[in-house]
Amino acid sequence: MALFTQGLVNGLEMGCLYALMALGLCLIFGVMKTVNFAHGEFLMLGAYATYYLFGQIGMPYILSFILTMALLFALGFGIEKGFLRPIRGNTVAGFIFTLGLSMFLMNLGWLVFGLVTKGVPSPFPGLLQVGTVRTSVERVVTAVIALGLIGGLMYIVYRSKLGRAFRAVAQDPEAAQLQGVNISHISSLSLAISLALAGASGSLVACLFNILPSMGVRPCALAFVIVVVGGLGSIPGAIIAALLVGLVESFVSIYVGTIWSWGAIFLMAFLVIAFRPQGLRGRA
Repeated sequence: MALFTQGLVNGLEMGCLYALMALGLCLIFGVMKTVNFAHGEFLMLGAYATYYLFGQIGMPYILSFILTMALLFALGFGIEKGFLRPIRGNTVAGFIFTLGLSMFLMNLGWLVFGLVTKGVPSPFPGLLQVGTVRTSVERVVTAVIALGLIGGLMYIVYRSKLGRAFRAVAQDPEAAQLQGVNISHISSLSLAISLALAGASGSLVACLFNILPSMGVRPCALAFVIVVVGGLGSIPGAIIAALLVGLVESFVSIYVGTIWSWGAIFLMAFLVIAFRPQGLRGRA
């Protein structure tokens, strides 16, 4: 029972972080119908921004976290206006651009940041123990911050005027434009928010794991699995799928072995897609 409880806590903690990773990808697909293959590389940029701002310059972690999100937000705005806007509606062109951007950013990372793995000193040291369950303070804080950002995004999407515009564009761009929604502005904001969430994920990941330029490959793959399992464009579905992925990874690692967790996640995704092709919360 103690082992099960420990696995449950570990799975939920990582599931919150996985949800944050996936929601940015989910948002941009829902609004722009663009598959961002460079999502993991923006997470990597967020991790390195935290490494330099917090680890090297000595800026307070929370301030470096906010600044990292702001930098990625501005980068998202610029990329949408400069590169994605001219090819909006062209699925193949968007596919090629984001795939090329992923390769470019990873290789640029190797060139600029070097080949040596880097680490960020723990901003929240210490351990917490409740009964037989033990976890690190930074994992708890990471999960809490991730939940806060997830809640903020949910509020924006489902409770604000901007969120209504997001949902209108996602459902029918032409009808939304006829109602006075500025499609270009909404597209820029969706990519900017998506990249800001990727930067936030990278900043949190940097506190837990070592960082290197290829670190975005695994989180990006997990994010794609989560978005597909949850239902393309469904934010609630992505959250449920992320928690499910975290739990599968945790329990398989504990009871079977870490080496099998990756395969178990993809097996779970295969089974969900086989029996429910539209995903957990997607439309048929």
